[in-house]
Amino acid sequence: MLDVLVVGAGPSGSRIAWNFADAGYETVIIDRAEIVGEPCQCAGLITPRTFEYLGYERPILQEMNGARLWGPKQSFLDFQASETKALVIDRPDLDRSIAEKASAAGAELLTGHTYLGHEKIGGGIKAQIRNKDTKFDLETRLIVGADGPLSRVAKNAGISGKREILTAFGADVKGYKGKDSHVDLFVGSELAPRFFGWGIPTGPNEGRIGIATTLPHKPTHFFKNYFLKGAPSKLLGGAKIINLISGLIPFGIANPSYTDNVILTGDAAGMAKPTSGGGIYSGLISADAAFEVSSRALDSNNLSSKN
Repeated sequence: MLDVLVVGAGPSGSRIAWNFADAGYETVIIDRAEIVGEPCQCAGLITPRTFEYLGYERPILQEMNGARLWGPKQSFLDFQASETKALVIDRPDLDRSIAEKASAAGAELLTGHTYLGHEKIGGGIKAQIRNKDTKFDLETRLIVGADGPLSRVAKNAGISGKREILTAFGADVKGYKGKDSHVDLFVGSELAPRFFGWGIPTGPNEGRIGIATTLPHKPTHFFKNYFLKGAPSKLLGGAKIINLISGLIPFGIANPSYTDNVILTGDAAGMAKPTSGGGIYSGLISADAAFEVSSRALDSNNLSSKN
């Protein structure tokens, strides 16, 4: 029987797997993607403290020290800081780097493996797993749900409460006419109802644009309009889409975020910032907190939620 099975190899899942493996627990981490981090589901904008917290750095595409806040009739406010406030990164590269840290610490990484469900057994959990060839079971003392806002682990464990979830849609584009070192933010019911849109320079004449909103609004409708009218179209005249990006952002902390032999972390636990929707830094912190609590439970051989 394993000590820990982590479902999801995003930053939070790989971080907690890294912690467990480094501490000597027998750890397996699975991810349904064949390549960790693919497809990208993030705008790739982080605060510098993320690398400080991780203890190492990855390549930086751009440093951001300002922002333009766009409103109606192509009006905007320009904010300038005296220091770097955000970093544009290759998000899939970051995900893979943390997963590699977990593997180097001793965790077994299984890509192309999908979690189907689990059931309680004596001493732990029996999880059903599928890959492209077969279905099989893994027995573990603890299962960590790091499988995103619509966590199947949480649903199977009976701890998937109702909460608001934003849908996001965007793209990498060529021909983006942003301001160097500035993020463009688009607000207003005509541009991005209930949240905001963004434009992020990623290189010379290139950018990453997108929008997040809540149902019944559909982000794809507003995204298409970005090329046709309003402030975004001013920055996207003639721009060509290179790659599409989509994802979900949870609003509201999962409560509870644990039950017998199960604990959630990252987006599965609702650890996204309500102001920006960012979840990497908070996901890393939640992974460390979940490790601290659950490692004590493993050591005491008592993984009851009442412990």
